[in-house]
Amino acid sequence: MTGASSQLLETLMPELASLTVEFIANAYVLPLTKLHLAGAGRGHFDGGAYYADGNVCPAALHIKEAYDNQPVPFDTQGVTGQLEGSHVFGGMLQNEHFGHFMVESLCRLWALSTLDGDFRSLVYYNRIPRAPTANFIPQVLDLLCPGVPITLIREPTRIARLAVPTPICNPKNGVLLGHSAMAAMLAPVRALRGAGHKRIYVSRARLKPADGMILGETFIEKSLEAEGYHIVYPEELSISEQFKLYNDAYMLVFADGSAAHLYALVARRNQKVFIIWRRKLNYTYIRQIQSFGGYKVHGESTITELFVPADAPEAVTQGKGRPDFNSLKAQLQRAGCITGRGWQAPTEDDIRRQLADIEETLNIRLVRQTIQPGT
Repeated sequence: MTGASSQLLETLMPELASLTVEFIANAYVLPLTKLHLAGAGRGHFDGGAYYADGNVCPAALHIKEAYDNQPVPFDTQGVTGQLEGSHVFGGMLQNEHFGHFMVESLCRLWALSTLDGDFRSLVYYNRIPRAPTANFIPQVLDLLCPGVPITLIREPTRIARLAVPTPICNPKNGVLLGHSAMAAMLAPVRALRGAGHKRIYVSRARLKPADGMILGETFIEKSLEAEGYHIVYPEELSISEQFKLYNDAYMLVFADGSAAHLYALVARRNQKVFIIWRRKLNYTYIRQIQSFGGYKVHGESTITELFVPADAPEAVTQGKGRPDFNSLKAQLQRAGCITGRGWQAPTEDDIRRQLADIEETLNIRLVRQTIQPGT
């Protein structure tokens, strides 16, 4: 981490003294009912917590890049939902997307290990109102706050006593950051240990064809396996199993993806981390990993071409990135992650066949976008 990056990270971190919990008697929580997607302008959505008089609680506003949380006025007399006892406000629950859940929905959990009293549940409202709760959500929450059930607010609800903690996140984009106030919450997951694999590669190769991917990733897997790496497919493992792998390893190579957000919670300074980017370099990952205790994140983007759906060229998250395998090999060697012996790279025909298979499977046409490497 450069001096400039370190200073930036420090300015994003809330001071311990500034972390507060606001207690509201006879609070109201309303679900999200309207979402205007960001595009040329900022997006916005409703949902949130209110005081007993119906005014919005500013401390409960959800922070999200390119969006504004705008809770709507309502008639307190018309509220029929009731929740007795004391509860902790968790905010918006990203109930489908793992990465967004990890960076947006855990920012207030630190307070659970500091609050005294009988708090009956963690209160959330869904990002996607009618969608079910993904199975990874209870797995993560059971590890971070065991024994605390979730209450999902699906209608305007009065809550007898609501604790609203300060979110520990980047104030500009809402991404979860590490903090000393989280130490007690994270201690149990940082203590998990598994089979003892010291080198791991966290792959995207078995995700769905519609997802973003690194073209030729199976060649990366073969090259790293030859160097003693254990290949990890996180979507096939429980959250606990993933934590064990991340805690055991001292050398971790990630394909750019949501798994790195889970790893961040247990990152240590004595680990070497390298990210193979599938699009441009994303400093969000780097700052988050460092904020939780990681040291330096190695890897510059080597993507020179990104293939996206012709009918949705803006859908870069679904893009198929083509890395420069020579540059990638050199970076991994410089970082001390590989020797380079037995390195394998795909041919032009290999890449063409993979792209053709994707187009046939998804019944789409992919178009190429040129990207400046290292950006």
